[in-house]
Amino acid sequence: MSRSFDAITIGSGLGGLTAAALLARAGHEVLVLERNQNFGGAATVYRHGQLAIEASLHEIDGLDASDPKLPILRALGIDRDLPFVDVGALHEVRSPLFERPFVMPHGLEAASAAAKAQFPAHAKGIAQYFERIDAVRQAVALMSEHQDDRDWWLWNAPTLPWRLWPLIRDRHATLSEVLTRLFGDSEAIKLALASNLSYYTDDPDTMPFIQFAIPQASYLVGGGHYVRGGSQALSDRLIAIIRDAGGAVEAGREVETILVDGARARGVRHRATRADDVREELAPILLGNAAPSVLASMLPQDKRAAFLSRYEDRQPSISLWSIAIGLSRPSDDFGVRHYSTSVLPGWLTKLSGFREAGALLGEDPPARLPPLRLRRLRSDRYGPERETALSRRARRRRPARELDRSVRRSKALPQGALDGSRHCRSRPELSRNRRRDHAARDVDVRNLRALPQHARRRDLRLRTANARIQANAGDRHQRPLSRLGVHGRRRLYRRDSRRRLGRTGSDAPECGAKRRTGGFLKFRRSARRMMAMHLRH
Repeated sequence: MSRSFDAITIGSGLGGLTAAALLARAGHEVLVLERNQNFGGAATVYRHGQLAIEASLHEIDGLDASDPKLPILRALGIDRDLPFVDVGALHEVRSPLFERPFVMPHGLEAASAAAKAQFPAHAKGIAQYFERIDAVRQAVALMSEHQDDRDWWLWNAPTLPWRLWPLIRDRHATLSEVLTRLFGDSEAIKLALASNLSYYTDDPDTMPFIQFAIPQASYLVGGGHYVRGGSQALSDRLIAIIRDAGGAVEAGREVETILVDGARARGVRHRATRADDVREELAPILLGNAAPSVLASMLPQDKRAAFLSRYEDRQPSISLWSIAIGLSRPSDDFGVRHYSTSVLPGWLTKLSGFREAGALLGEDPPARLPPLRLRRLRSDRYGPERETALSRRARRRRPARELDRSVRRSKALPQGALDGSRHCRSRPELSRNRRRDHAARDVDVRNLRALPQHARRRDLRLRTANARIQANAGDRHQRPLSRLGVHGRRRLYRRDSRRRLGRTGSDAPECGAKRRTGGFLKFRRSARRMMAMHLRH
């Protein structure tokens, strides 16, 4: 029997998962189908023995206030849920053309100063280059901020040519054209500034300057970041958002046919990759997170030409070879001092030489090495997320997931902590530096991520949410507290009502014993006084 959804996503790469998560958060019923057994596409981490290997997403640029990605991350709560590790300098470049390795630091001013110090003869062109890429990024950020605000575009129409001039000026310019205009025939400075060209293309003569300038400026302004736990943590978080919102995510399901009704898609037919199980799912919206040629093969024969016509003037992207090497010694012992290092061989003396690099792997016997891009990944970055990965400011706003783990540790409450004894009380060690009160609100945190950020460990105490005690509930030592609440200053945040804590009097600790609750919850009031305090409210 066919199921109906509001939208179906084909493929579970970051693009498909992000789109599906946004739709799910908006209240739409979403289905994600992935032909592999793992989700995430290139944003995955696989293991080989004790090695945890990042498949592709080694670094995320930006995450500053003007980054167009930030509103999406905030809308999904990922900026709070996942810690991002700052990787430091953008990259180090080594080439026989340089007197010493060139390090591109974080920050536009710092990068400009470093480039001028290494190439003083091109100080004017260097200043213009960094101003140019920054202006392009600001123009793109302005368009992204107001992309859905039609009134803003109408109101500011007279000034738009001036505001968007960086994009208008370079809309047809290629990377090699702009660099030649700024630096002439000096290839050393070009290689220093565009050493990571192979991430985008192998031909600077066809690479649009705007598409190169946007990520370069984003890295310099916002920095480079790595997701603690690997890119798989990002994919898993998006999947959790979809499922928590009522969506479905299925692995091992390969879409065979896109069902079409006239000129519109109406659903998909998909098959299990390891079994003969064929299903049809219906939806008015289909999201394709796959190459256009792959999606075209799913369409009926008479629809493929029209679909591919819009991609006729576009070239397929290049392929990158990635080799993961596990070291038993620190990479510093081998001279790798930065997170990202570009090693340019001696034969590469011009920026246009990148065009020859792709064919080198096919030479037999190999006579020249291609340009190499080294990434230094420490194994602890794949481990459990740690608070130390967050900035000092972020640590003051602990993610709700950290509080979730702390509440789970509260299952280790000492026996008798809630027995209501007058003579046996634990003394709290609460910090005096309390956060100021926030607006009162009761939050249902069965979805644990909804816990307010300002509810900190030191401000938490157990408190019953029962309005009254049933007279026939039996002995008071056996009464369970039916709700675990988080009380920060005078606010009550209710926890999962299924979490029941009942302690008998015979299990009560001896008076005067110091009781700890996993370093998180401590009690200074008996259950009777806590109940009385609640009833007064």
